[in-house]
Amino acid sequence: MQSPTLQSSQDDKGFMRNALVVAAACLAGVMGSSGCGSSALSMGNATDSMNSGLAAFEAQDWETAEVDLTSAIESRTLNAKEIEEAFMARAQVRLQNENLSGAEEDLNVLEETGAKPDEVLLLKANLKLKQGDKAGAKRSYLMAKKINKKVKAPVGL
Repeated sequence: MQSPTLQSSQDDKGFMRNALVVAAACLAGVMGSSGCGSSALSMGNATDSMNSGLAAFEAQDWETAEVDLTSAIESRTLNAKEIEEAFMARAQVRLQNENLSGAEEDLNVLEETGAKPDEVLLLKANLKLKQGDKAGAKRSYLMAKKINKKVKAPVGL
């Protein structure tokens, strides 16, 4: 039997993956221009949460950024581009907060959806550095560099 924490983490990961799949389907027009998700938060409130989270990110208020970005993601009302942006920002915030498992979950979701592969790989290199895996960080960085030659190596690599 799984612990409640492990099960919750797996449920959250599955939800995040599903949210991105739904958003991608909306973007591709598979689901049409309306009806893409529902939540206790309205679309306007979700967008407000996301904007607040991004503003907190810019201000380096990592705790507020993570809370607001999580609220926006869990709203299930953001479009695919907004969800991708929220996950990218939240992964960076989680790296700053030393929430390495949370950052890894976000990066795994982004990798599975094919979102901005060079940026995701660069964030993954930063994650691996924080985890003490310098060889893994270098591999991720070199893969990012193959995609985008302008990518700069993470500090410490």
